[in-house]
Amino acid sequence: MNEETFWLVRKLGIVSKVEKQTANPIKTSYELLWDEVRKTDKSNLSIQNSLRRILENYFKILGGIPFEKLCDMFEGKEKIICNSLCSWIHDGSHYAHDDLYVTIDKNMVDSYLKVFRAIFVKSGHPEHYKMMMADAYVEEPVPIAPSSETPSTSSQPSQI
Repeated sequence: MNEETFWLVRKLGIVSKVEKQTANPIKTSYELLWDEVRKTDKSNLSIQNSLRRILENYFKILGGIPFEKLCDMFEGKEKIICNSLCSWIHDGSHYAHDDLYVTIDKNMVDSYLKVFRAIFVKSGHPEHYKMMMADAYVEEPVPIAPSSETPSTSSQPSQI
């Protein structure tokens, strides 16, 4: 039998109920953090802590890259955004935000999620990001470099 199935047994009083699951219902805390990142309706406050814990766990503990060194892979504007992301993540995991003073909107979260993804790409771990995003992974379009040839200088005959 090559088919793998998952089942949960729930005891309700004196009766046990067996329920078939479509996927493995057992997840690690690391997988649950990625669940938060994959959500379309992310919590603007809790996403900070999830991003920080993923970066710390994956790069510091599993990848051997100190959390503080992640932004060294970036230059210019990307480095500023990465430093801001790391600062934002660190701050968000240690303080309770008061809505009167801190507003974290969807655009801000989206900007940091782009840099979060870029950290995996620039560190040579894009496949881990893709695997953990699963069905929520969206392929980024590859920028097309402008052609050095113009139609008038092309050595190829044009075909109509």
